[in-house]
Amino acid sequence: MNLIHRKICSSEKWAATVEERLTPWLARHDLGDDVLEIGPGFGATTTVLLKAVPKLIVLEIDPASSELLRAKYGDRAEVVEGSGAQMPFEANRFSAVKPREW
Repeated sequence: MNLIHRKICSSEKWAATVEERLTPWLARHDLGDDVLEIGPGFGATTTVLLKAVPKLIVLEIDPASSELLRAKYGDRAEVVEGSGAQMPFEANRFSAVKPREW
C-alpha cells in the first residue's frame, strides 16, 4: 500500500463512503453467523460488518495493521495475522468470506 492509498483508506470520508455503500447491500444478504474478512486494512469494512454479523474473524498480513485492528476492535472481532494465500483455518468453516477486493 503506498502513502496516498494509506491516507485515503484511513480517512473518515472513506469509512463513511464504505458504510453508505455497504450497509444497504448487507441488509439484502444474509452472510450467516461466522464470517471471515480477508485484508481489512484500516477496518472501514470491518466496522460495517460488525453491525451485521454475529461473529467476525479478520485476516490481516501486516503486523502493524493487525495490532491497530486489535486495539480498535478489542474482543468484538478476532484478528488473525496471516496470509490469504495460506489461511490458518479449517476448510468450510465460514458461512461467508469478504475478500479484500470487495
